[in-house]
Amino acid sequence: MMTNQGKRLFLALGFNRKTQRQISQYQNQFATWGSLVSTTNLHQTLAFLGQLGEEQEQQLRLWCRQISAAGFKQICDHFGYWRKPQIIYLAPDLPPPQLLSLVTSLHQITDALGIEREQRPYQPHITLCRKVRQPPELADLAVDISFHADHFALFQSRSDATGVRYIELERWPLLSN
Repeated sequence: MMTNQGKRLFLALGFNRKTQRQISQYQNQFATWGSLVSTTNLHQTLAFLGQLGEEQEQQLRLWCRQISAAGFKQICDHFGYWRKPQIIYLAPDLPPPQLLSLVTSLHQITDALGIEREQRPYQPHITLCRKVRQPPELADLAVDISFHADHFALFQSRSDATGVRYIELERWPLLSN
């Protein structure tokens, strides 16, 4: 008998199709280095939540509806590689202060709800390629992608026979500036 373990959830910035295509054009150069993240799965995690039960999920949604945070423009201007998770990522040199403020608000909510989270400092990034075993030389690769974040969303990570899919469950607007 299978018990209901809840859903594997995270809060993130999702991207419109234009931004997804922009990122994908840069991402394609890494196709031979590892496994590319599906264009429809591209996102920037704000807070990973893990497995949440129905009650915690509903409380989280209520709290997220109360957030009053400013939208922002983010410029992603460099690629990076992390050895332990074996990923190539895209990131901003200077994260917008509004992004960091939003993440702080979300961490306060998760803490108040007793949701365990990583204690490492937040490092904004967009994972482009997984299972990259050999550290690539990225220093000479130019990138300049900017997007406007006008909402954040709750996503569910769902695995099936075709791989992992990220499904947007609910989104909340950020204030216009």
